Amino acid sequence: MTRTVLYLHGVGERVRGGRWRATLDRALSGHGLAPLRPGEDLLVPDYVDLLAGDRPLPAPPVVGPTYDAARAAAARAVFMAERQRLADALGAPGGGRHLVPSPVYDAGRHAWGAVSRSMRHVEHYRRDPALRRLVLDRVLSALDARARPASGDHDEVVVLAHSLGSLVALDLLPHLPAGVSVPRLVTLGSPAGWPSLHRGPGRTDASFPYDRVGSWVNLHSPRDLVPLGRGSARLFPAALDVPVRLPPARHGAELYLGVPVVARVLADVLGAADRGALAAGAAREAG
Repeated sequence: MTRTVLYLHGVGERVRGGRWRATLDRALSGHGLAPLRPGEDLLVPDYVDLLAGDRPLPAPPVVGPTYDAARAAAARAVFMAERQRLADALGAPGGGRHLVPSPVYDAGRHAWGAVSRSMRHVEHYRRDPALRRLVLDRVLSALDARARPASGDHDEVVVLAHSLGSLVALDLLPHLPAGVSVPRLVTLGSPAGWPSLHRGPGRTDASFPYDRVGSWVNLHSPRDLVPLGRGSARLFPAALDVPVRLPPARHGAELYLGVPVVARVLADVLGAADRGALAAGAAREAG
């Protein structure tokens, strides 16, 4: 089975020709998978210009969610059973623990947000609904531009999101085009554990489309200043938090994609010949 990967980038990232692409190809080749082909089985919408822009832009109209809340609620138990299976296979903690005490976390979050240009862009994305609509429209256009499967078939898209891209992913999931499902959401270095980024209507457990997403694995380094030692599971029970080991204060997508357990999580859902991709060896590679 062929599944498309949708890559959602972070702030200011070199999306075209960035090192993340070469690292991803090497990671998948280690499990017998061929390199992903841009425009075919790899979609990379580029919204760097929107995040960096400082002038008003016309925004598309507000579009309502496309998922059915009742079906999503009914599918939650099956989703959580799959989450537990992944937790057991990866040796991951199941409770969404916080590795940084709350007072330290709160102080660090505010300080980092004040001095970091990237985090100011994240705050801009949070506060500006027109910007969020523009980014979502560009991502949906990338999904709509590819050939749809035969009538009656489903289009399966693995969403791989780095940093701010994880917030874009959470905004995307309730608005997936008809017939599109996400067998796995993989987030890297996500700031989604910051409660202040979700103020107002929108991203909540109640809005998560459990019927259209198969699993969510959130990989974060406790030494990465963006997640700041926090996973996402306490705010979003759908997420399975898996700590990984990166050098101190490093955050790049290519670094996350170079961690063996990340390759295992991706290879497992992309149909690697090695069906034991999530076996016990991955637990030893987690931080």
